Amino acid sequence: MDTRGSSILAGRSGAEIAFTDRAGRHWIRRALGGNVEPLQMDPFAHFRQFGLYPPYELETPEKIS
Repeated sequence: MDTRGSSILAGRSGAEIAFTDRAGRHWIRRALGGNVEPLQMDPFAHFRQFGLYPPYELETPEKIS
């Protein structure tokens, strides 16, 4: 079965991840290409403008001993 171009799901899926570093700068890692770019607003505000609202699964990393 030839599915080329038949569906948006025929390509690779991806996720964008936005975060704030320790210096308070906001960044986003793009799904397409994986580039990390500066983000002009808080990551939560960024995703809210696209209708993505909490709850989010936030975790604080713990040191493994």
